[in-house]
Amino acid sequence: MFFLFKEISSDDFNQLFTYLNSFSEMTKKRFGPHDFSLNGIQTFYADRYYTGYIIINEEDQQLIAYAVVRQGYVSGDYERYLRYGTLPDSYYDCTVAPSVADAWQGKGIGDLLMQFILNEVKRKQYRRIVLWGGVQSDNSRAVRFYEKYNFIRVADFFHNGCNQDMICLLPD
Repeated sequence: MFFLFKEISSDDFNQLFTYLNSFSEMTKKRFGPHDFSLNGIQTFYADRYYTGYIIINEEDQQLIAYAVVRQGYVSGDYERYLRYGTLPDSYYDCTVAPSVADAWQGKGIGDLLMQFILNEVKRKQYRRIVLWGGVQSDNSRAVRFYEKYNFIRVADFFHNGCNQDMICLLPD
């Protein structure tokens, strides 16, 4: 199989809309950095702080993975990291929200997406990555996945259940 890795453009918004709205209820519960409507996607990407990355399965041209990278922090995350004593750096830190289509989960696509994102954020000279809104503590598969990529648990917080804030320090 061959995959196309790329930064999202407005030409991809309709396909992203279809991708997001194909999620199972569980995946929708775990991923939500922005509105899933077409207008919500367009409005979201009008903000220069957000960059989207997608993976397309070249065989059928379907979008199979998507991640949002934001320079700095989203507001709730910023306040929590301040309380933890972790001095947020809105220039050298970035926030990441990755996702993989339900049919492609458990097939290594998350690894491909994370490797792609790590290369992109290093290229942009970020020094730390935080998980957008943390990770739900009961999602042990995701927690193990992030630990594999050297994310460390900073603290727990409660929002619609128990969550873990995790951060990854990037090597120089």
